[in-house]
Amino acid sequence: MKEKLKILFELTKFRITSFVTITTAFGFIAANGSVNLYMVPVLSGILLLACGSAALNHFQERHIDAMMSRTSNRPIPSNRISERNALIVSLLLIVSGSFILFFGAGELAF
Repeated sequence: MKEKLKILFELTKFRITSFVTITTAFGFIAANGSVNLYMVPVLSGILLLACGSAALNHFQERHIDAMMSRTSNRPIPSNRISERNALIVSLLLIVSGSFILFFGAGELAF
């Protein structure tokens, strides 16, 4: 289980995507002028969308990543996750993030 979480964190580039969420929080506060519960679906949706986009990028770059020594140990080229499963994870994150953003924060946020 620990290895699967490690792969998921690497596939979603969680350290980077979490900073996207923090940046979104600061933008929300600057635009809204306050911190409130409306931030929860906005930040959740953005985090899931950013993670899904990072995973989709891994899927799209899998053949190039396999050819370069710097990137050959990424989850897909190293066969720690299958191409199919990486794509499924990506699409699930993107769809769920879109759903949360649309229904939790509204059409404009989506």
